Amino acid sequence: MTSKFRAFLANTLPSISLILLLFFLFSNGKAQAQSKKNSFITIINPVRIAPYTIDSAKSIEAQYFEVEKRNLPATWLLSYDVIDNKDSVETIKKFDKAQELGILMEVSSASAKAAGIKYNKTDSWHRASSIFLPGYSQEDRIKLIDSVFEKFKEEFDYYPASVGAWWIDSFSLDYMSKKYKITANLNVSDQAGTDGYHVWGTYWSTPYYPSKINAAFPAGLPSDLDHNYFEQLLRLYTDRDFGQITIGLEGDFPAHFYKDNFSTQLSIAQDLVSEGKVQFSTMKNFATIYMDRYKKLSPEVLLESSDILGGTKRIYWFQSPKYRVGIIHDFRDNRTQIVDLRAYFQDFQEPFYVSPNKQYDLFSIVPPIIDSKIEPDLKITLDTGYLINSDNSSITFEKGKLTFDEEGIKLHGINLRVDSRILSSGLVKINSESIYPSQKYAYSSDGYVFTDFKPKIPFALKYRGSPLIIYLGIILATILFSIVLTIAKKKNKKYFKFAIVVLAIGLVSYFIFRTNRPLYVSQSEIDALFVLKNLDRGKVLLYEKDCLRCSWESKHKPAAMEGRKDYVERFSGKDIVYSLDFVLAKNPDEARQILKKNNASYIYLTKYEDYIEAISFNPSDVGIEKVYENANAAIYKVR
Repeated sequence: MTSKFRAFLANTLPSISLILLLFFLFSNGKAQAQSKKNSFITIINPVRIAPYTIDSAKSIEAQYFEVEKRNLPATWLLSYDVIDNKDSVETIKKFDKAQELGILMEVSSASAKAAGIKYNKTDSWHRASSIFLPGYSQEDRIKLIDSVFEKFKEEFDYYPASVGAWWIDSFSLDYMSKKYKITANLNVSDQAGTDGYHVWGTYWSTPYYPSKINAAFPAGLPSDLDHNYFEQLLRLYTDRDFGQITIGLEGDFPAHFYKDNFSTQLSIAQDLVSEGKVQFSTMKNFATIYMDRYKKLSPEVLLESSDILGGTKRIYWFQSPKYRVGIIHDFRDNRTQIVDLRAYFQDFQEPFYVSPNKQYDLFSIVPPIIDSKIEPDLKITLDTGYLINSDNSSITFEKGKLTFDEEGIKLHGINLRVDSRILSSGLVKINSESIYPSQKYAYSSDGYVFTDFKPKIPFALKYRGSPLIIYLGIILATILFSIVLTIAKKKNKKYFKFAIVVLAIGLVSYFIFRTNRPLYVSQSEIDALFVLKNLDRGKVLLYEKDCLRCSWESKHKPAAMEGRKDYVERFSGKDIVYSLDFVLAKNPDEARQILKKNNASYIYLTKYEDYIEAISFNPSDVGIEKVYENANAAIYKVR
């Protein structure tokens, strides 16, 4: 987070210490018996030394004071810089035995140097490509992990069971699980863009076992509310069978920060525990209890709540290892709508599983079938009548009932109205009796692979000269070559045959080269293309750009990196237009005129490793607004 954002949090209430983060759990070894208290509050404090940290040891000591005086257990996730700081380590070694120590898997210049890798230095330490493991190659991720685990063991004489960060990729989690036997990981819950970290569509605020190829799949709070809101949130997540919530505060603030809201909220949590239905637990202990109860399969969960801020709506979230659905019932008109639906495809690979993230921002987006945040009008409307009640796997209404099972949603006596666009991707099957999300994505983890034989003028050449001059040059060269062939044929047939053979060899070599060099479109980009397909009609402007010298870690070269983007028309069903002028526009007004000239309704950008297409000006100055963005693509709509 930026210093400015941290200072803002310090003066607000729920955000400062209610960090809605998710446990990822890994089954290793035997679990202990389950406690009688059936819901849990886990205090987790990530500790780093940031550029603005005044005195790490004093900050840790002040935060620990608030925990110790209440005799509470907590988990402290320590970054490499903290473990490498003598004063901080001495303070931590004085903790009581109820405290658990783990690793905060953030990358700094010091941790990169210790691991013997090049640090991804950007304009700020908190950028996703700098601070998170997915910003580095798989080989470098292993070096970073090994280095910090060995440093931890050097100081504390054991390997920890718990790790965490705002995001840790599935490759790194799998490696740590196998080599270091970690049993719990902490990642951020759904957020649309805080600090540039976009994680959306995960198992919503509930612990789960992660997929080995996508950590977002199972195998923002308001900032101006009072303590009562915080207490209501605690009760919402713990007032159910095997409920759990994570609270905590990062340990890099000045020492006096921990006397105010953090202290108050620990007391609120302590009062809730004193009622006898909730207990405190460290990450390691909760993971043990969780694995004993659920073995190796994440449970199905139905969460429900009325609007904590007041209002006439009640929200339901049901999630299983195969799908997630969000349903809103409005008491004013008894209207019920499905506003969010996602399938957890077990073959959908995390976009930065192989390819390192070279972007400033982090994107881990579960492909939407329905996402009212992106398309407010894209919903399924259910004719339910008034709400009666609900249980762990169903909701009963005046006109019928919804039941949730492992495969999908069953409709009993309830009619529905479906927007035809929802069916266009083929990711869900809907009839009068059921709604079943698909179990496999439309394309495998290899994405869409193809070859393109058409000749293409490189962007580097077009950038340096007028396209008209380049094409005239090609035409003149062709005419000149034809003249030479004609003269050679008349004067010496031997030279003519030689020239023909050379030309034939050249053409054959080109086609062999193209055939043996397939291009690909990632699953993540296909997700964006499905979103583009569902948008209103209009022409799509593409950058007439490539990066022929860019390197890539993926199996095949990204088609966008090669500048071959005709697939956008095929997937989206929309007309496309390539534009070099828009890429080279000198000011926002010129860019606006180019959009108008091309009659463009959308701009479609691609992003793969070092090749990142971006808008050169403030979007509002160009008259556009972002509609959707994920790891490999962004869509802007022309206003």
